[in-house]
Formats: sequence, structure tokens, C-alpha cells
Amino acid sequence: MTFSKDQIVEYVYNSKPVMEFYGFAMATGFWPDFPDYQLEIIVWYLDAAEISDIEKIDEILVKHEGVLKEFVAHIYANRKTFWRVTPVFLCVLAIILRFPKPFTVEKLVQNGWDKDLATIVSTAANKFNERLI
Repeated sequence: MTFSKDQIVEYVYNSKPVMEFYGFAMATGFWPDFPDYQLEIIVWYLDAAEISDIEKIDEILVKHEGVLKEFVAHIYANRKTFWRVTPVFLCVLAIILRFPKPFTVEKLVQNGWDKDLATIVSTAANKFNERLI
């Protein structure tokens, strides 16, 4: 499914779970990135995870809040450099954690990720996904 830039912005910046998760990421040590930076990237992840309703992300964030926070803290602790994130990118991380199979290191690299970051995220997603209810 295709989402417009306006639909993505409206959802992300009006979603209490997304903004709370973003606050957690900032408190963890991530740096903020420009709000519109690669805003549309989320569409590929939604399609790969077969999510047709962008608001499904709220459900993932609420239902798996504890594991998501551990996942993000683990990623941050294992990074090799500073890392800037947007609320949209944190939604991407939530999708990857909940549906890790389509997001292999190779697929993430093909989608523009640095190989080291892709490896950290993919490995952690597979590990932490086992703990989801």
C-alpha cells in the first residue's frame, strides 16, 4: 500500500506511542535527525512486513514496549558511531523487530543501510523477536 508524505507525517507526529518511543530513544543517547529526512522510507518496510494500516505501528509499540526499549538500547550500546534517528526511523525499527524475516542484512544493505548497522539491527531483531508475546 502507498502512503502519502502527508499521511505519514500526520500519523507519526500525532501518535502518542511513537512520540513516547522517540523520547525514550533521545534519553538513551540517540541524536535527533531532521524531521523530513527520508520520510517515505517507511513505505518499503510496511510493504515488506505486509502492513496495510500505518496505525498498526501503534499496536506494535504499545504491545511490545518493554522489548522494543531493550532492543533499541541494545542497538545503541552496540553502535560504532553516533546515530541520528527520526520518529519515522524508530517506527522502522519497530517493524523490523516485530517482523524480522524480510529484513535480512542483505536486504537492509540493498535499501541503503551501512552493513555494520544492518548487521547489528538484524541480529538484534532476530534475538529480541523471540521474546515478543
